Amino acid sequence: VFFTPSSETRDDIAHSAVATETIPKAAYSYHIIRFRLHENWDLIFRTYAFKTPYFYKQAYSLCEGSGQRYVISQRYFRNMTVHIPLDIEEQYKIASILSTNDKEIETLQQKLDCLKQEKKALMQQLLTGKRRVQIN
Repeated sequence: VFFTPSSETRDDIAHSAVATETIPKAAYSYHIIRFRLHENWDLIFRTYAFKTPYFYKQAYSLCEGSGQRYVISQRYFRNMTVHIPLDIEEQYKIASILSTNDKEIETLQQKLDCLKQEKKALMQQLLTGKRRVQIN
């Protein structure tokens, strides 16, 4: 799991991404905190475990900085906690539900974007007079 230890705003501290495969001979910069799990966690569950309001609230309160850059030290980062079910089957079920919901949200967002584009085009046609409203 990779985390962003610094950002221009407090709200962007500790955002995570999960590597789904081993990356041999990878080099990591100081702009990334790499976290290796020693316990057996469901892979998809990992993508959600570190995206909870509880986790972000800890990062928000532990980061240091002024108005231009905020950073969370590895020492503080190591003290952050997450709550997870120990049963890997339960992790899988939770991740499956959240993943399904994310896909549905993405589909609905695409539909909304299309409708907004359609509205914009219709408004343009109405304002330019290319299309007229007929009142019966």
